Amino acid sequence: MRILLFDFLNAYPYQAALEEAGLPYQLLADPRQVTEAWKRERPDAALLPLPAVLHEPEAWLAWGIGSKGAVRSVLLVSDTSPDQWRAIAVDSRSTASVALVRWLMAQGHLPHRPLVEKAEGPHGRLVIGDTALRLQRAFPVIIDVGERAVQAAGLPVVFAVWWVRPPLREVLAKLWAARVPDLNKAPLAAVRYRFSPSEVHTYWQSLLYSLPPHCLQVWASHYQPYIQDSP
Repeated sequence: MRILLFDFLNAYPYQAALEEAGLPYQLLADPRQVTEAWKRERPDAALLPLPAVLHEPEAWLAWGIGSKGAVRSVLLVSDTSPDQWRAIAVDSRSTASVALVRWLMAQGHLPHRPLVEKAEGPHGRLVIGDTALRLQRAFPVIIDVGERAVQAAGLPVVFAVWWVRPPLREVLAKLWAARVPDLNKAPLAAVRYRFSPSEVHTYWQSLLYSLPPHCLQVWASHYQPYIQDSP
């Protein structure tokens, strides 16, 4: 059995549930690494950016990572206002976040700017994961990309989904329903990821782990045009 997931605070509830159930898993550093390993190895299950698996909806389990509002771990940060940006430097570790920024630009909810790996002069910077959580007060301009996407779409946003082979679907669905998120695990996660227990508790409560199927379908269609070109 091979189960892959990324080593971010938002995915820790799944990791803790797997440990308690005695199911083996492998942690990789970020969503892009999980996606690359999934393409190479085709494991039994993997937590993947939704844009990475648009072509395999039959393998989606309606669990993953989403948000009904401010997500706090997908941010655009800058020292200058968005109208002054010449470009947006993106964190290419997350396919979903980059696609989401493209969608928001196309919908007129962000200024149209080139997405690049490195930017000079006035620019925005896309940061994700635990790094973003630590930067919430470090810049004068901070845009919560998840919150803006929810406002633009009028429904919760989906970042990642579980891709699962048939033999494990029922097992994992029952496990996630019983144990994700277990807020009692916040102190353990706080030590591991260097946050306070209250920060972890609040963050997990802001996320969606059980994903409404219609949200998966809508966001799959939103992401589809914006997954081809990477900076």
